[in-house]
Amino acid sequence: MEAKAIGKYLKMSASKVIPVVRLVRNRPVEEALARLNASPRKSARLISGVLQSATANLKRQGKVSDKDIYVKEIFADQGPLVPPVKFSSRARGMADQIRKRTCHITVKVEARPPAPGASAGKAKAKATAKDKGSAPEEASGRR
Repeated sequence: MEAKAIGKYLKMSASKVIPVVRLVRNRPVEEALARLNASPRKSARLISGVLQSATANLKRQGKVSDKDIYVKEIFADQGPLVPPVKFSSRARGMADQIRKRTCHITVKVEARPPAPGASAGKAKAKATAKDKGSAPEEASGRR
């Protein structure tokens, strides 16, 4: 199962949002929200709201616990300028445009069932691979 939420016309430049988006990509929702709450940036608050909305959308579809929800996809796109044209005076009687940028944040979350034997970790997987004699070095013929 997956769910999606979009925050549109948020009053912040996409270039300021993207570094915070990278912090939470492919993480469990609990960890992602903890990282966002620890961040002092305004964009973290905006992303947190959209992420909570996507999580609520997924919970509404069926019974899903918070521990099983992961951030599948998250990105920030550039929105329109607000207002489209506004000018500021410059030297020698010229004018510059004032660009107040906006962005759209899209979050997709997914419910993943816990993998069987995931608590043992990689050490158990390596031990079983060596027992079977199918180590990656032997399979490729390299030493």
